[in-house]
Amino acid sequence: MKDLHKQIVGMRLCVKGRAEALVNGVFFEMSEGVLCVVSPLVQLYVMNESEDFEQIAVTGLQEEFFPAVEPLFNALLGNKLYLRPYMMLDDMRKKGFLSAANYISMKESQLEGTSDETLRKIIMQTMLHMKRALILECIQAFLEQKAVEPEKNPKGMLTVVKFIQLLAENFRTEHSCDFYASQSGLTFNHFTHTVKKVTGHTPKEWINTFLTQEARHMLSKQGMRVKEVADALNFPEQYTFSRFFKTQTGKSPKEFQMRK
Repeated sequence: MKDLHKQIVGMRLCVKGRAEALVNGVFFEMSEGVLCVVSPLVQLYVMNESEDFEQIAVTGLQEEFFPAVEPLFNALLGNKLYLRPYMMLDDMRKKGFLSAANYISMKESQLEGTSDETLRKIIMQTMLHMKRALILECIQAFLEQKAVEPEKNPKGMLTVVKFIQLLAENFRTEHSCDFYASQSGLTFNHFTHTVKKVTGHTPKEWINTFLTQEARHMLSKQGMRVKEVADALNFPEQYTFSRFFKTQTGKSPKEFQMRK
């Protein structure tokens, strides 16, 4: 129980754009207004993000949220919310979530700007109560509304889930389909056929997607130099990475960084 309490929990709301997501082995499409519960029971992998994809997260330690949801445990388990952790918020709840998230962000800025211990305790308690109220509101929404329904898992899904998990852990250093086929315990042809049949994309396309999204993140949000990104993603030299990036995005890394 102590280890679980150190886990991060909370909510993520998609506020713009679209993306594909694999949640607990089931594929979903994320779009504006879709909310996801973050918890140790939810394995979430977001991929194939649109250029304008954006999420807002409100999270904290599980031990902070636990007192607010403890009395509801039987209801939560009975409704199996952990098996369907996605739902579409209506406009009223979406506005409420954004308002609360902005308020919490403002309080976080206040916390960083004060050293007075009494004020810090007040601000921290205010944030905590706001987060607890927000998660209770979202749980109410889950119980009142129909969650986003997942598609039935097709044959071969376990292979795909294992592949995505391996990919998330190793894509920065391992770019070869042979590596993932070997780790999955399948022949190259069987592995490739299964991933393509279940997801509609080849393993190589998945690898390229992960690499491209990470490269975009490093080039834009982290402001890394092209050579630094090439090295971090285990490309043999800068030229090979630049050629790969332009093939995937239509722009060179430098053109991507200079875009308005």
